[in-house]
Amino acid sequence: MRTDPFYFALALVSSLTFGALPVRSGPNVLFDSGDTLPIAPLALESGFVDQSADAIETPKPLEGGGLFPVVSDALSPGEVKRAPTGSRALALQAPLFLVGDDGGSIEWLTTHLESLRKAGAAGLMVSARTREDYDALRELAASAGLPLALGAGDEVAKLFGIQHYPVLIGPDWIEQ
Repeated sequence: MRTDPFYFALALVSSLTFGALPVRSGPNVLFDSGDTLPIAPLALESGFVDQSADAIETPKPLEGGGLFPVVSDALSPGEVKRAPTGSRALALQAPLFLVGDDGGSIEWLTTHLESLRKAGAAGLMVSARTREDYDALRELAASAGLPLALGAGDEVAKLFGIQHYPVLIGPDWIEQ
C-alpha cells in the first residue's frame, strides 16, 4: 500500500467531499392512480399538522366577504345508508368525517369521538352558520385529538356520491 502524500490527500478530499453531501430520502411511491385528493385544498382552514385545539390556525376571511356562513350546496343533514367506498377511498389520505352545526351532527360526533380517534380520522365541517358554531364543534373534536377543518363539502359529496351528513368515509365503507 502506498503511503505517499498524494494518496492521503486524495482520500481526505474524497471523504470530505462525498461524506459531506446530504442524503435525502423522498417518499417511496408504490402506486399513484392520479386521483389522490388531500383534504387541505378542500378546506377553508387546514389544521391537520398539529392536532391540538390551540395549534389549529384561525380561518381567514375569504376575499370579498366574511367566512361565515359556510354552506355545502350538495349536502344536508340526514340519514346515510352504509355503502362500500370501492376504489374511491384511494383518494383519501385518512378516514374523513363530515359534520355540520346541526344537532344530529353534534350528537353523532359526541357519540363517535373515540372510534374516530382510533381510526385516525380527520373532520370537515361542511355547514356552519357562525364562528361560534364552528369553535364549539372544533373544541369538541379537539377534546379527542381530532382535527376539524372548515369548508364546503361539495367536491367530497360528488366524489363519494353522498348527499347527507354526518358521515364517516373510511377505507372500506361510507357509514353513519
